[in-house]
Amino acid sequence: MRLDNAIYQPHIQHNLKAATKFIDQSLKTQGNHLNASLNQHNQIQIRNEDGVVVKTFQGENVVRKMHHIDEYV
Repeated sequence: MRLDNAIYQPHIQHNLKAATKFIDQSLKTQGNHLNASLNQHNQIQIRNEDGVVVKTFQGENVVRKMHHIDEYV
């Protein structure tokens, strides 16, 4: 059996968690009172301090774009 959807591959799941953690830490650093979490549909949700979803990103799209970002220190 072949899975065509890359979102179920283990390394993609790891990348989703890493991206969510990075976004969450960035939001906390900026002091916007927002946080990021990964839901059961592999979507990254941005919530305000009241727990209301402000923005939702498709996790698969975020992971694809992650590989095109270079980090400079």
